[in-house]
Amino acid sequence: MEYQTFSALMNMEDTFIILGKELKREYFPHIAAMFDTNKENTERQLQSIADAWHNGSIVGAAQALESDLGHD
Repeated sequence: MEYQTFSALMNMEDTFIILGKELKREYFPHIAAMFDTNKENTERQLQSIADAWHNGSIVGAAQALESDLGHD
């Protein structure tokens, strides 16, 4: 039987929870990758964007950040 690391198992999840919001990896792949690499920094960036531009909306901030990250 092949064993996988905890990180690999976490990446198999369809969703991830950031700042109390459940987001689908399918719709937020760039943020999910950031989250997997450095959860605290990703939360800090997302909260800052939410507070500055989206009236505190984590989902609104995530949509804007994902869109920005998707445009190389």
